[in-house]
Parts: sequence; structure tokens; C-alpha cells
Amino acid sequence: MGKISDSMQNVVDEIRSSTEAQGAALEARGAALQELLDSTKQLMRDVHNTNQTQAKALKDKLSSEDKARLEATRKFVEQVGVKVSEIRSGSYNHVEQSRLERQDMSKTLKDKLFSDRRVGVETTREFMDKVHSARQTQAKAFRDKLSSDMKAGVATTREFMDKVHSARQTQANALRDKLSSDEKARTEATRQFMDEIRKTNNEHRETARKMLGEIASDLRQASQMWAEIGEKKIAPEAAPEKVVEEVEEKPEVKAVPPISNREKILGVVGRYPEGIKLVDIGNELGVNWRGLIVDVKFLVDEDTVEKIDNMYYPKKEE
Repeated sequence: MGKISDSMQNVVDEIRSSTEAQGAALEARGAALQELLDSTKQLMRDVHNTNQTQAKALKDKLSSEDKARLEATRKFVEQVGVKVSEIRSGSYNHVEQSRLERQDMSKTLKDKLFSDRRVGVETTREFMDKVHSARQTQAKAFRDKLSSDMKAGVATTREFMDKVHSARQTQANALRDKLSSDEKARTEATRQFMDEIRKTNNEHRETARKMLGEIASDLRQASQMWAEIGEKKIAPEAAPEKVVEEVEEKPEVKAVPPISNREKILGVVGRYPEGIKLVDIGNELGVNWRGLIVDVKFLVDEDTVEKIDNMYYPKKEE
């Protein structure tokens, strides 16, 4: 843009210099014309004075040779008339020539200004097209990179969650294999193992939360960088949602369920120290799990059953 501005300024300076030169030439011609008009006026005054002098002399000589005097006067008047006509014709021609030259100069100047302006507009348009194309290319590359990084982050998170799920399943299977020993020892070992699972699960959750926080921070930085480019803002893709299987529960209902249902639920949960879902409790009791929501909620509130995510565990005795 600086080069275009300098080029346009040079063109304007050249036009101004040309205009000033042409104005000076016009002023010189005007001065010459004025001088010619002044000379013509002076000549006319001289002719007038001469006419008056000659008329006076003619009057003095009217006493002699009237015919010869009249003839001489007529010839003189004709000569003066011819000179005046020539002067007037020359002045008119000079003025007309000056007018035509000024018209030609004005037309040339307008054509040059129009041509230079059109060239400047075309140059500016080409430059803006190049800038727009470059910005579009940068934006596309940035979007592609952002999409690639986002996909990589999502894939890493999913892989991590799959490993966590696999580890929990492996630990649960190992726990089931150990349930052949004494009930009390088995229960105690199960509780200790569940504590380890919960601790490990909390660590995995914290690690996943930090990872998702880093991804969200990268997205915010990317969004800020995109806003600084000047093009329309690009909304960052939503961070991957943490996939956690949960059981939809109905709103809390403050009702007193039959005690027999609670005892049945406690018995089923007690048989599964590794944890059991609400759907599986319903299957064990042969009822719809939705009808057990109030009972299970009451047992959790009474701290008789412990709920972690969507799994229910027998309460550990302290």
C-alpha cells in the first residue's frame, strides 16, 4: 500500500507541475494578448488623434483644391480602415487560438487524470484480492490444524477412558475370582479393593479432567488467535464430552416405601460387593427398576447403601 500511495503522489505531483506550467503559459499568452490589445488601443488613439489633427489641417486647407483634398482624405480613411480591420482580425484569431489550445490542454489533462486514477484503482483492487486470498488460505490452514488437533485430543481421551473401563472390568473380574473364601474375609477384602478402585477411579478422573482442561485451554487460545487475524471469528469445536454411562433417575420423591422392599434391595446389594446397577437390582428382584428409585434413594440418604457413579455398593462398616 505504501508503494501505491507513493506512486499516486508522484502522479499527482506531475499533474500539478504540468498544470502550473500550463497556467504559466496561459498567463504569458494572456499578458501578450493584453499587451497587443493595449497596443491596438494606443494605435486607435493615435489614429484618432491623427484624424483629428488631419481634420483640423484639412479644415484649414479647405480653401484650396477641395476635390483633391477630399480624394486624399478618402484614401487615407480607407487605409486606416484596412489597418483597423487587420488588427481586429488578428486579435480575434489570437484569442480564438488561445481558447482552443486551453480546451485541448484541459481535455488532455482530464484524460491523463482519469487514466491514472483507473490504473490506481485497478492496482489497489489487485492488491486487496491478493490480501483476501492470503487470509483465506491462512484461515483454511488454521482450521485444518485445529480440527486435526481436536480429533487427536478426542481420540486420546477416548483411548484413556477405554483403558480405565478395561482396568475396572479387569479388577472386578479379579474380585469375583477371590470370592470363594470366607464371607467375612471376602467382604473385608472386597471393601479394601473397592477403596483402591475408588482411589484409582478418582485419580483417573482427575487426570481426564486435567486433560480436558488443557484441550479447552488450547481451544480458547486458538479462538483468540483466529480473532486476531481479522476475518470472521471461528467458533472452537466443543470439547469432547466425557462418556459416562448413567442411569436416568426420576426427581426425588419424599415417600415412605415399604420396608420389605428396602430389605430386599439391601440383600441384593450385599451380594454384590463389587457393585451393581439399578437395572440389575430390578432384574434380581423381578421388578421394573424405575419402581425402585425411591427405595434406593432413601437407602443412599440413610447412608445404608453407597452410590458411586451409577453403581451401588454395600456400605463399608467403620
